[in-house]
Amino acid sequence: MKRKLCIVLLFVLSFGSSLSQNFTNKGRDFWTGYGLHYFMELGQDNSQEMVLYFSAEENANVIVTTKGRDGISVSKSYYVAANTVIASDPMPKTGNGECRLYDLPVSYGGQGTDGLFNKSIHITSDVPIVAYAHISGAASSGATMLMPVESWGYTYLSVNSQQILQGIASGTGCFSWLFIVADHDKTVVEITPSVPLRGGKAAGASFTAVLNKGQIYQVVGAAKNSTSGYDLTGTKVRSIANNDNECFPIGVFAGSSLTSISCNGTAGTGDNLIQQIFPIQAWGKRYLTAPFSASGNAATLNPSIFRVAVKDPTTVVKKNGVVLTGLINNFYYEFNSSSADYIESDKPVLVTQYMPSAGSTVGNVGCGYTGLGDPEMVYISPIEQAINHVGFYRNTEAVVTVNYLTLVIPTAGVSSLTIDGSKSFSYTYPHPNLAGYTVVVQRWDAAKAQCIVQSDSNFTAVTYGLGSYDSYAYNAGTKINNLSGILGIHNTEADADVVNTFTCKGTPMKLSVLMAYQPTKMVWHLSEIADMTPNTDVTDNAPVPAATQVVNGLTYYRYELPGNYAINAVGTFRFTISATHPSIDNCNNTEHLLMDIVVKDAFSTKFTYTHSGCVADPVTFNWTTGTTGAYEIKKWDWTFADNSTATGQSTTKTFTQTGTENVKLRIVSKEGCVSDTVQQVVIKNGPAIGLDVLPSMVCDGTKVTLTATTPPGSSYTIKEWYWDLGNGTRQTTSTGSINNVIYAASATPYEAKVVAKVSAACVSDTARQSITVYPGAKAAFTVTPDVCLGSDVTIRDASVPDGAAITSWQWNFKDGTTATYANGNAFAKNYTAANTYNIELVVTDARGCTSDTTVATNIHSIPQATFTLPARVCMPGAALITNTTVSANTLTYQWNMGDGSALLTTRDASHAYAVAGDYTIQLQVQDNFGCGSSVSKVLASNLFGSKPVAAFTVAPEAVCQGKDQTFTDNSTATNGTSINKWQWSFGDNTTATQRNPVKKYAAANTYSVQLTVTDAAGCASDTYSQPVTVYVQPVITTEGRVAVQKNKPVQLKATANTSTGISFAWTPAAELNNANTLTPTYSAAHDQVFLITATGNTGNCQASASLEVKVLVIIAPPNVFTPNGDGINDKWIIEGLSDYITSKVQVTNRYGQTVYTSTGYSRPWDGTMNGQPLPAGTYYYIITDKTSEWQRITGSVTLIR
Repeated sequence: MKRKLCIVLLFVLSFGSSLSQNFTNKGRDFWTGYGLHYFMELGQDNSQEMVLYFSAEENANVIVTTKGRDGISVSKSYYVAANTVIASDPMPKTGNGECRLYDLPVSYGGQGTDGLFNKSIHITSDVPIVAYAHISGAASSGATMLMPVESWGYTYLSVNSQQILQGIASGTGCFSWLFIVADHDKTVVEITPSVPLRGGKAAGASFTAVLNKGQIYQVVGAAKNSTSGYDLTGTKVRSIANNDNECFPIGVFAGSSLTSISCNGTAGTGDNLIQQIFPIQAWGKRYLTAPFSASGNAATLNPSIFRVAVKDPTTVVKKNGVVLTGLINNFYYEFNSSSADYIESDKPVLVTQYMPSAGSTVGNVGCGYTGLGDPEMVYISPIEQAINHVGFYRNTEAVVTVNYLTLVIPTAGVSSLTIDGSKSFSYTYPHPNLAGYTVVVQRWDAAKAQCIVQSDSNFTAVTYGLGSYDSYAYNAGTKINNLSGILGIHNTEADADVVNTFTCKGTPMKLSVLMAYQPTKMVWHLSEIADMTPNTDVTDNAPVPAATQVVNGLTYYRYELPGNYAINAVGTFRFTISATHPSIDNCNNTEHLLMDIVVKDAFSTKFTYTHSGCVADPVTFNWTTGTTGAYEIKKWDWTFADNSTATGQSTTKTFTQTGTENVKLRIVSKEGCVSDTVQQVVIKNGPAIGLDVLPSMVCDGTKVTLTATTPPGSSYTIKEWYWDLGNGTRQTTSTGSINNVIYAASATPYEAKVVAKVSAACVSDTARQSITVYPGAKAAFTVTPDVCLGSDVTIRDASVPDGAAITSWQWNFKDGTTATYANGNAFAKNYTAANTYNIELVVTDARGCTSDTTVATNIHSIPQATFTLPARVCMPGAALITNTTVSANTLTYQWNMGDGSALLTTRDASHAYAVAGDYTIQLQVQDNFGCGSSVSKVLASNLFGSKPVAAFTVAPEAVCQGKDQTFTDNSTATNGTSINKWQWSFGDNTTATQRNPVKKYAAANTYSVQLTVTDAAGCASDTYSQPVTVYVQPVITTEGRVAVQKNKPVQLKATANTSTGISFAWTPAAELNNANTLTPTYSAAHDQVFLITATGNTGNCQASASLEVKVLVIIAPPNVFTPNGDGINDKWIIEGLSDYITSKVQVTNRYGQTVYTSTGYSRPWDGTMNGQPLPAGTYYYIITDKTSEWQRITGSVTLIR
């Protein structure tokens, strides 16, 4: 036997709203089945559809595997993007892959609907998702939230609905059902039906079935009579031991293939139902209900029916503080309510809410329900299973037009509640029967959309959709925890009254568990966590609780493990606690609680210290913030090498001797997580410093850098340096150097001094340095400022010596070349690339003093003249020559066109030659610096040619509006070329480029059509124009057919697209008052077909239409017909009624139940209802037609077989 329930660890010293397990309707592994639907039965059309919805808050890859007839499995993958919902393809319902839980009756060669099916639907995902199943068809919908496999149980008590059928469904066609699905091979279930079954099994007679993984066993209640069936409520399903003495969790679904839900036993409109049942261990003791809202107004609260199911008949159940009485079938209480109620009990119960049938002509179910909707049931969550974040799907399947969410939440949580990110709600009101709670209602026009609801407080919620005689409803989201156990951890360093929801890597913790019962044996399977220390299993054959604890009004027993435990890895670690007790309803009275311990990474610990470097000064230690993430640190412990200690984020320590000291910091978070670190501190004597001067030779104007130096390995933190520069300047710096000090030439050396300060008690000796400053030469020179590339730059030295002769001229030409000369003679420099060059000169005198200066020269690139010749010169016309010269400077241009004409100065040249010939064209360019070039090209005579000539014909030249006209190109080309481009303009803002286009004008007019052609050489013709005429095309329509009483005048109505320039003529004309108008009058003496012809006065364009006048006869329904299949009088034929196309016919039986309706009477009644023969007897009819003289005819007709 393996029964495992996953529970998050919690410390037992204090419990509050934060204590929870982690089973919800979100998961990775789900099973369901294609439950029995009325449309699957014999005589029905199998028109129902089943789809699945997947809602994901992170990218998800979902696989749906359907196991169909003969065990054939088909898988399909779906991708669900984060924060979206998708629908699956419809589940297979025909062929070998069909997975419906239906088979033909045994008498038809099938196994019937009771029994084992090798069919199922399996859903897996790589990340947690929310899944739903929805079966809909023909204004009937049923939907359920799916529960992941990890939340399944071993024992279920089914809560179904009333099984009342409306008149259109036979009593053998609609049934109460449940089905069981297995996730393990060799799963054995024991089923104890509460009522007789369709397959013949008796009420109360237990039987067993063996299921392998992916198989389903369906249980179907029997029919009572033609209008009702047995309700399976109270049927018990248990997973029991197989031959290997193992039992496995199972999933159980309940529903109806079609039913009404009534407050007075009267059948109303029906709907199919499907819901996955909560296992018994997930039942609760406190429920808050809220009524469904009416479709048109969220504040209008409709009545609901409620059932409260008990496992133990001695359970005391209260509604709003009043004890319920009248236990039905020793299993459930039932009541109606239009208000929000508070249900509480002393033992776990399950509460089911029902939406009654909507009011209709079928029957008044007596509930007072208003608006859209139809039967529905939903299992609601107890307060103990409330949740603070759900995602669900709204949809529009079948005929749903309104979506709703109704939730109950602590009033304090309303401020943080958001629905799709909004804090605006359709309707809210205080819960009238439990103070401190609020009911929130959100209404939407129906849409296919994901909805996310979240708050900092837990809530319970139901979502539902309403349509015309249609509805769906299901739990919007819930926890599905085993309420018999609460597990806990306590980090030993945390405060004594703190509940820890996680521990940290390597942190010591204590383990405990609260149990709702007193186990006779407990086994802690700690060896399942390899990284735990210690990790040996602990078996307690006679566990004794350390104390009792009251949680949410319930008494729990606390069991503790002695000693401390730690996990030396990061992640979520699961181990099992096995608890044995006679009350555990499975094969060996033992359940296995899966304990999840969340272990987070231990945060890092760092600290810094500040010290002067002198042994006499104290060291300040500071904990480094920002290294612990979201953890709140509550404790800091410092330990020094001499075993002295300190506490706090910061501390100071004065050491008594030099050397290396180890310092340890240990910190503890508010959650009890621990981290420590050890760092070394070096203690030394005071600093020794020197003073460097750079450069060593100082000349007048030289920038000098003074730098205080320390010996290698010195680690003092020097705060300040005190400087005397020897030139009357004194200053204090925070760094050990001073830059850009300039000394004037002097016959007397300067003395610079510096002192370093570590602290008030720690100062260095004075460092000194003598500085001699010499006068120096002044560098200067001139250059040619602007030069064209290829020309020389002239460079002339103008430097002036001071006290010593200049001995060296060092030139840097900034093109990668340098030169050093021993004299200052002028020289030339030629550059190979255009640019601006900042030429640098450094002169050095006999004392070594230097001086530098920079002067710029600009080398300009020579613009390269270039142009392109035309591909063709079309004569008469100008030759177009394009200038392609590029320059960053301003250019001037001069063109010689080669035919003796005047020179052109434009950038591009346009010139008309008198005759074709070979012409040499020259272009000269010059920029604003005088740099220039020229280029010549020959315009050859073979580039000259004549323009083509455009021409065309049109046929026909005049047409009726909307008729085709064909345009034929007759253009000609010259010089041996061909025409390859046509550009048509049709005068109505349309164009074409085909050679011979076909054009259809939409409006009548005279249009000027133009054509321009281009030959293969690129020469374009002049435009050729020609007019075309389009005449008005009449368009005439009529009503097609009118019906009228005999000899009554009737106006014939025709409409035309225009009456301007159009003549009208009706035939035959003799019986009309005016045959030449659109609306003549006819005295209806007999049936007649008229033809109207419209003719355009110009162009003779015509159109015609016909109108039939039907003379109506007197309606006299026969009072008897014999639908016995002999071909004689098999249908109720009413002569002439089919001509009244707006008439309505309604036939009822003697009970007032409608058996036949129609609009128009094109298909006479054949004595059946929904394809089934009606019994012989008298039936009553009402025939109405507001367009007739008789308006309404009533009477009876006798059906004889």
